[in-house]
Amino acid sequence: MKVFKFIFFYFICYSSFGQIVNKNRVTKNLNTSQDTITLENVAISPINFQVKDVNGNIISADQYYFNPQKGQLYFYSKTPQQITVSYFNYPPFLTQTYSPFDKKIIIPKATPSANTYSLEKSYDKSDFFGDLNTYGNITRGITVGNNQGSVLNSGLDLQITGNLSENLKIRASIKDSNLPIQENGVSQSINEFDRVFIELFTDIWNIKAGDVDLSNKDSYFLNFTKKINGAKVDVVLDDGDQKTFITASGALVKGKFTTQNISAIEGNQGTYKLFGINGEQNIVVISGSETIYINGITLKRGEQHDYTIDYNTAEITFTPTFPINASQRIIIDFQYSDRNYNRFVTHDGATYQNEKFTIGTYFYNENDVKSQPVQQNLSDEQKLVLQQAGNDPSQMIANSAVEASFDENRIQYIKNNDGNFEFSNDENANLFNIQFSYVGNNNGDYIINKTTATGTIYEYVGTNLGDYSPVTLLIAPTKLQMAVVKAGYQVNDNSFINSEVAYSNNDRNLFSTIDDNQNQGLATTLTWQQQISNGDWKINNLFDLDFVQQQFNNVEGLYNAEFNRDWNIDVNLTPNFLGNQTYIRNALVTENNNQHKITFNTDYLKLGDIFTGYKAGLNSYDHFGKVILNTQTSYLKSNNNSEEGYFARNFSTLKYQLKKAWISGLFNFEDNQQENIQTNTLNLNNQKLIKTGLVLGIGDSTKVYSKFGFDITQIDSVRNNQSVKVQKANNYSIESQLIKTEKTSLKTFVNYRRVKHFYTDDLDVFNGRAQYTQQFFKNILRWATVYETTSGSTPQQNFTYIEVEPGQGYYTYLGDLNNNEIKDFDEFEVAQFSDQANYLRIVLPNINRVATQKAKLSQSVFINFIQFKNNASKWLNTLSHFSNQSSVLINKDQLKDGKKFNINPFDIKNDQIIGLQQNIRTSFFFNRGLQNYSTTYTFQNNKNTQNISSDFQTSTQRMHELNFQHNILSSWIIATTANTAINNNTSTGFSSRNFNILSKEINPSVSFLKDEFSNIETKYTYRDEYNNLGLESLKSHDFGLEYNYNNANKGSIIATVNIIENNYNGPINTPASYRILKGLQPNRNYTWSLIVQKKLTQLLDLSISYNGRKNTASNAINTGSIQLRANF
Repeated sequence: MKVFKFIFFYFICYSSFGQIVNKNRVTKNLNTSQDTITLENVAISPINFQVKDVNGNIISADQYYFNPQKGQLYFYSKTPQQITVSYFNYPPFLTQTYSPFDKKIIIPKATPSANTYSLEKSYDKSDFFGDLNTYGNITRGITVGNNQGSVLNSGLDLQITGNLSENLKIRASIKDSNLPIQENGVSQSINEFDRVFIELFTDIWNIKAGDVDLSNKDSYFLNFTKKINGAKVDVVLDDGDQKTFITASGALVKGKFTTQNISAIEGNQGTYKLFGINGEQNIVVISGSETIYINGITLKRGEQHDYTIDYNTAEITFTPTFPINASQRIIIDFQYSDRNYNRFVTHDGATYQNEKFTIGTYFYNENDVKSQPVQQNLSDEQKLVLQQAGNDPSQMIANSAVEASFDENRIQYIKNNDGNFEFSNDENANLFNIQFSYVGNNNGDYIINKTTATGTIYEYVGTNLGDYSPVTLLIAPTKLQMAVVKAGYQVNDNSFINSEVAYSNNDRNLFSTIDDNQNQGLATTLTWQQQISNGDWKINNLFDLDFVQQQFNNVEGLYNAEFNRDWNIDVNLTPNFLGNQTYIRNALVTENNNQHKITFNTDYLKLGDIFTGYKAGLNSYDHFGKVILNTQTSYLKSNNNSEEGYFARNFSTLKYQLKKAWISGLFNFEDNQQENIQTNTLNLNNQKLIKTGLVLGIGDSTKVYSKFGFDITQIDSVRNNQSVKVQKANNYSIESQLIKTEKTSLKTFVNYRRVKHFYTDDLDVFNGRAQYTQQFFKNILRWATVYETTSGSTPQQNFTYIEVEPGQGYYTYLGDLNNNEIKDFDEFEVAQFSDQANYLRIVLPNINRVATQKAKLSQSVFINFIQFKNNASKWLNTLSHFSNQSSVLINKDQLKDGKKFNINPFDIKNDQIIGLQQNIRTSFFFNRGLQNYSTTYTFQNNKNTQNISSDFQTSTQRMHELNFQHNILSSWIIATTANTAINNNTSTGFSSRNFNILSKEINPSVSFLKDEFSNIETKYTYRDEYNNLGLESLKSHDFGLEYNYNNANKGSIIATVNIIENNYNGPINTPASYRILKGLQPNRNYTWSLIVQKKLTQLLDLSISYNGRKNTASNAINTGSIQLRANF
């Protein structure tokens, strides 16, 4: 339906904006070098017909002949010249050709006995989109079956560009891969689209709708970027030296902004978990919204850069080439999906500017709709809790127990005689759905008793003897409004003044009027920039003054990521929340021809009566020939109500450039000392850091180079009220690109860090990466190797299974195998048929992590002798028939053991491994793809381990397969596939998961190629499988017939019929039996399928699929689907 709305919207825009100019008036620039100039193929109006020369002068009519009936122009002079012709076209209804029949339906070669016309109309893209450039498709389908309900499927991928009129243009990208769980859940709201972007624009205005990045970078206090679902309008009115900018927007907000400080762990590359603003664990980070700072430097996302992020689990991992240590400061700004309430945002603004003066105003409103909760279903009791809580989150806690009817897919409880909750699956009992929250060690009454496939079971142990309570943190709806007025004035060429005033109204609980006196605040800033000298030495002075009231709030923070640390303020606080803020800073900058630059800073910060700080800084840059010196020095003197102290810092680098090498030195000094005024005790966060380093580089850093680094870091901290040495770290690094050619590349990175702790255990950390690609022997052999190792942490994986509509899941439930009336992890298997797939597995957040050393090796080798084909040498010609493709992937996590680390990826048999993915595959080919005695031998060896909170599973698969194909007399193809395999699974938590299945299979087939469009294939499959650790065994005979028709102009048909005789012995519905039987039943089974695809028109494709199966002891199960696809 949305597609038709969009098309309707497009035609409305086309018809509306198309009236902006008179389309009938035409102006053309031409050259008279042609004999006769054809202006139009139809008659044109002689009224106001004008011809002008290159200077804009009207050319007299006696110099040319004009024929309006034929739309032609003829010049008497043969001398070529540039001319401009202006005229009116007649309306189309006067010039078009009328006929009782559409000429397109006339058949050009009709026989006397056949109709001379066809009433079928051929449609193309221009019938719907005119001259617009379009690409993509729309699909709609329905799947039904007698073992499942009906499910609607939809997909949309459409790109549009082009002109709607002479001045109006469009850009659009719409993508929707929604597969709804419910029958009526197809894109009912715009935020279900994966991506919607529609832009209409002219030279004056611009309208963007759908997924839009809303931002304001022109305001000091209202500086933000947000991803929204809505519309944004920008207008630019340009009147020479005066311009007016107008913006307006309104939308649903996709995410909530927050900042998180992460304590870096020595030698831990991650994962690091992100949380919501209220401590929520189960959040989804908005894609591309994050900015990560380490020591104030912005990092770059990507496996080849600094970090990677899993947006669904909100976890960050730093790459091996960006080592993490405990002295680093990690700050992350990000937006996450907050669906507690529907949230709306509006942003409007207008700015006027001329050569000297600028004035602008902005308004911002972002608020939750408290009457439209999404993830929260607040009871009257919970609303009362929020009304009485004011702005205090610690008071927004309520009982989470809610009476509910029996649900076999949820963990439910009853209330015993003591008023405590006990797990129960008695469907006749008075049941409760309960959310338990972690409240700290021995602050709760419950502990985790068991983790199941559908949730966690909690058990009452006594008052303050547990870590969990049956309570939930209520999220209050909020509102933030901001109004800003800014002005700037260019006094003269050397002086500029800018000012801004902002007002904010931040209501942190729309249910409560308590604490509403804390909602409103003001802020103002004044900036004065003055150029003092413009000679060889340029001197500029920049003065800034900020005043921010204690209750003022803005959208995304006001200052840089390191602001709090620079001023010795708690990193988790917003500075002005301590009191009314006065912030004064002055910078005097002296610069000489980009060779020398000196900046002297003086800053003053006052936060009410709580904090006062004075800071002076001196930064310099000097370039003396081959020497470059950079220094940054600052000194802070601060005091608050209880402490006073100083913070001295210096960071200096010295680089000496040689012809093909460079050497640089590093010195970093930080001394942060705070002392209690009353007790003379030192602050436990006091720290002194001294770091010295040396880097030697050889070569060109953009091509072939090697870089060797070494640094020493010493850290002093407070113990027993004394500043003592607590850590010394030596860091060694090598980074190189030794080879970089068209055929060869070798790039390495190694970082080794030895950390000596004077009061705890020492630690050694190793990170590394090597990448090597090579083409040998004129591309006969291609080799690629990637190896990396990191120290990090691995979470214990927790899952839950949720039931969905059949066909929309991935797993099936085998039944209550142990009769405990609980759905356990071993009772779920990957579904073999779509109607059985009615469960999805969801990863749950987990903060429990263990230190690991990771090692990963990816190796691929491809050998192909095809270039020796038709070679004069007989043995080389024979060799051209052979090729090989091999790959190895080993990815292991091993428990970290103090200073030891195992970086050998092949050491996979020790008991310290908690995570492993091993995939080894090699294939040898003879006459690959030629069907001329084509033979392929494949060996595959896979091993995977999975560390679940209640289980540790290891699965291995070893397979040998031989495949043969040969074409006889160009019409017959004989083929055979034979394989042997061993599938082994071990589980520490579930005995039913322990099996060792041996399998032998042979599959001969004969195909007859009827013509170039169709073929018939008969095949037979024999399988012999048995479980060495159980009673399951199978001998299966599968007789099959397949018909395949494929014609690009008419469509395709694939039909199959199979009769499968399963001679099975052993228990039914165990994990081993389900895999052995492949979802079928013992004894005789019938399966059939039909797939029909037809191209209805140039735009429409129809696809119909039907499949079914039947067992001698059960009724037939039928599933069918139909899908229509429109191509643009």
